[in-house]
Amino acid sequence: MNRTDRPARCAAVHDLSGLGRCSLSVILPAMSVMGVQVCPLPTAVLSTHTGGFGTPARRDLTDYLTEALAHYRTLGLPMECVYTGYLGSVAQVALCQGLFAEWPAAMKVVDPVMGDHGKLYHGFTPELVQGIRELATHADVITPNLTEAALLLGEEPNTAPLSLGQARSLLARLSALGPGVVVITG
Repeated sequence: MNRTDRPARCAAVHDLSGLGRCSLSVILPAMSVMGVQVCPLPTAVLSTHTGGFGTPARRDLTDYLTEALAHYRTLGLPMECVYTGYLGSVAQVALCQGLFAEWPAAMKVVDPVMGDHGKLYHGFTPELVQGIRELATHADVITPNLTEAALLLGEEPNTAPLSLGQARSLLARLSALGPGVVVITG
């Protein structure tokens, strides 16, 4: 089957949160309504998202992720997009780097989920932040919030409002890391 016989396909590597409008719960329907065939690759199942609900119950799915990717390789599935979101370990970052190599022509989108409101999410280590920073340098598109933007740049997060000049500088510095498109979310 060639690309004209099927919808565009996206490997969506992200967590599945039971409470909160985020993660695969949002990505699956949003991309599906755009006509994209989403192949969800959950990194973890969380009882809630990581911001504001205390410490969520969490099940790491690195083993499943490894097995699912091996299965996709045996099928020879083409992907037009690789989208990464919540990555809970350095091992998961390495798996995503492998995805980027597996499908070099695919659009690479990194949502560098690491923190919000000036704070790093619970359980994120300096090594994990560095791994996500490195992954973002290989992306075509990144979508950090202001906290994550600072972390990508190796700066202390600042919750103060930005002037237009500061916002432009932030976007330019993030783009200089490698991605051609930077969208600040929040």
